[in-house]
Amino acid sequence: MGQNNSAKLVFLLPFAVITFMVSLAFVVDATVVKLAFYEWKTEELNPTSKDTYKYYSDFQKDLEIVSSILGPLETENKRDAGVFLNTRIEWGIPSADVDQLKNWTSKIHTSKKIELSPEVKNTLLGSKAEFMKLDAKEFLKVDTSWLHKLRDFDYWDIDQNSPLDLYPRFSFDTPFPEFNLAVTKIHLIKAKKLGNKDFSEAVRDVIHYGKLCFTTETLIGEMVFVASLGVVKDAIDFKPAIKSELTEWNELIDQRTRLRRVFWAINQFAKPTFGTKIEVLKKVYNELGPATGLCGAIREATTSTWPLWSAATDAMPDEFNEYQKLVMQNDRGCRLTWLVKKTPPWVKLPDDPESFYSIGKAFYSPDIGYFGEKQSAFEKIYLNFFSRMVHYLPNTRKFISTIIFTVATPTYTKGYAEMSK
Repeated sequence: MGQNNSAKLVFLLPFAVITFMVSLAFVVDATVVKLAFYEWKTEELNPTSKDTYKYYSDFQKDLEIVSSILGPLETENKRDAGVFLNTRIEWGIPSADVDQLKNWTSKIHTSKKIELSPEVKNTLLGSKAEFMKLDAKEFLKVDTSWLHKLRDFDYWDIDQNSPLDLYPRFSFDTPFPEFNLAVTKIHLIKAKKLGNKDFSEAVRDVIHYGKLCFTTETLIGEMVFVASLGVVKDAIDFKPAIKSELTEWNELIDQRTRLRRVFWAINQFAKPTFGTKIEVLKKVYNELGPATGLCGAIREATTSTWPLWSAATDAMPDEFNEYQKLVMQNDRGCRLTWLVKKTPPWVKLPDDPESFYSIGKAFYSPDIGYFGEKQSAFEKIYLNFFSRMVHYLPNTRKFISTIIFTVATPTYTKGYAEMSK
């Protein structure tokens, strides 16, 4: 009899331990974590909430200066360059999906592809701002005529007729186009012996390509546009006489440093996060337009928040609900193809217990490798059990969400921070 009782105790002990641990987790969640989260909010310990609006007045001053010169960036969205470009350019993708992308690109004829050899890229990188001094003979085999053909288009949609058609939602794990700014330099090197008028047309090809990158509604595309203005500035320095041929672009070229700050900083004020001021959020969405970088900011904000959407809406319901309404009203001229034709970030996530598990798993992935790819026994238990259990602990969900937003939220106002040094 005693042996039977001992066997039962040994059998029941793991269940008793698990029951105790789970009960303890709920008690700690309802007491200690709840108090800690309250202190976090009331004491404003989250650095994001303190720093988010530190440079908002500087951003407004820059906006006031550049708002009157953004006209050339407006587009009618009638002729999509994606039909021409998306099947020709290179696409960078996560390692897990290489085969899927290869299957997609294998259907494209080699003659259509726009690619530069590593040797050509290295030659251009080494020249930096003095690229106009390079000999055109080094680039005779590089076709840049397609840059002029892009004048037939007025915007570039990367979200359809592209590898992104294979994915249900745009995120950090989806393919992204390799914006080829190097080819614009080659285009100008090959045209530098032309007369001023013809050379200025080649420069306009470069500007138009930069503008098309801007219209992809991505932060990277906006930065490529600003960089293309830098390429144009180098071309003007090489042939100063062409400046008079570019009258509508000259002010933007001169203000490119300020433009870069604006295009970055709008992401700071368009994203819902801990400490967001709803009145500022409304002002950004109701008063600014595509030419200020708003469309790219919407993509950036939504892409970076959707993995934690359900938990974040628990911790910051007012901010996230207001953000959702502002995005869905979409009356400022953004196409948002990635959102309209795909699954919005707030769909199918509120009841997903795998949210935290997916994030934890990503930290061990080959692409991120934040914690390394090997896991200890404790880490495996945490990843497979506790990260899933967090979903059912309301206060812990809120607290961990705010911490992750604190750690993971980029600072988009570095341009102003550097300016104030």
